[in-house]
Amino acid sequence: MSSSIRTAGSLPRNGRLVATTSLALADTLAALAPGTRTVRLHSAAEGGVPRIAEAYDVHGRHLPQPLAIRQPMARWITQAFVLDRGYAHALDLTTGHVIALAAADGGDLPLAA
Repeated sequence: MSSSIRTAGSLPRNGRLVATTSLALADTLAALAPGTRTVRLHSAAEGGVPRIAEAYDVHGRHLPQPLAIRQPMARWITQAFVLDRGYAHALDLTTGHVIALAAADGGDLPLAA
């Protein structure tokens, strides 16, 4: 299962659309970094939160993005989802689902809803 954002719906604010669902956030991130299929967050160091996101295409190839894009992506994802800081995470931009990566058995570790 995937983690979900704490609120529902998309609310207009000051002429801008505010992403308040996982799919709305995924759409916003996809528009911010065209060609991106997955956004990965590394595990946080020393109990902090991940500060930089990495973008990957449908084939898993890294898509270089400027730091000015990678930092807000990480911040928005960590604010929108409940994440286990001991694991790296990936947000699938087509489904809006977040999964923890590198589980103990080597497979993906899905997050509880």
